[in-house]
Amino acid sequence: MQGIIKVTTNEQGSKVVSARELYEFLGFEPTNWKRWSIKNIEQNPFALENTDWVGFVIMKNGNETKDYALSLDFSKRLAMMARTEKGEEARQYFLECERKLTKPLSMEEIMIGQLQAMIEAKKDIAEVKQKVEMIEARTTTRPDFFTVAGYAKLNKLEASIKVCSAVGVKAAKICKERGYQIDRCEDPRFGTVNMYPRSVLSEVFNCKL
Repeated sequence: MQGIIKVTTNEQGSKVVSARELYEFLGFEPTNWKRWSIKNIEQNPFALENTDWVGFVIMKNGNETKDYALSLDFSKRLAMMARTEKGEEARQYFLECERKLTKPLSMEEIMIGQLQAMIEAKKDIAEVKQKVEMIEARTTTRPDFFTVAGYAKLNKLEASIKVCSAVGVKAAKICKERGYQIDRCEDPRFGTVNMYPRSVLSEVFNCKL
């Protein structure tokens, strides 16, 4: 029974069937096609356009004529309406097509899905961690001011007491020379410490200490 009616995939990724091919397979009279399609497809009260069917124009024997892309479910219902052996054969075929679309995932597919979920979770954790580090490094309402130790931690730079002290001296000197304001905050380890503009700290850390 495989391949008795061609099943294709539309632009939305859904499986569809040509109404004309179904009509011909069911063995209906070719001259009744137009009347049958209007009554059973376009005027069908239980079928929705753009959901169960979509009409389009094709060329047949050098003339323009209408065809319809039918969903598998609607194709199955039309086949049942035929009440013939061919109709039952088509119905069983469409049922098999639907079963293949809803088959259980293989172990490989499940593992791939789990791996993708883990990768996405790690990305989310990394983003949250970065945000937390940003908050920890900036203990002032001014968004571009950081302590030396906080800036070093945020950017994964060496942050020994000796390095932080040297950076602080240079940063303070630059701020004084350029007229930049220095902010201050409370650090539980060192008491009140200075906070410098991000641009100044970046400049100092990029220079050889």
